[in-house]
Amino acid sequence: MNTEAVILIMFFGTTLSVVIYGYRYMQNKERMAMIEKGTYSIPEKAGQHRMVMKIALMLIGGGLGLLLAFLVVNFIFSGLPDRNVVYFALTALMAGIGLFIGNVIKTKSE
Repeated sequence: MNTEAVILIMFFGTTLSVVIYGYRYMQNKERMAMIEKGTYSIPEKAGQHRMVMKIALMLIGGGLGLLLAFLVVNFIFSGLPDRNVVYFALTALMAGIGLFIGNVIKTKSE
């Protein structure tokens, strides 16, 4: 496997791990503060399916972005010297569009 690909995979894996850890850490801190104040109540799990839907749409968008970037780089911009920018930009753009669609679906259902 190419060292650039390994570095890219490790970068995104590490970034995702840090984001998930930070989110869970802050969620725990918030709960602890609410317990200390005595205002904590057990949350309902009804909104969990919405979070799963958002994550699924983001991953679908990211996958479509990678596929689109592959097609663009290999068939349209075959002479482009720095192809990594296209991969990063289209993956981020399509993942953002997936999250936007998730928010639109959520607001319509409410």
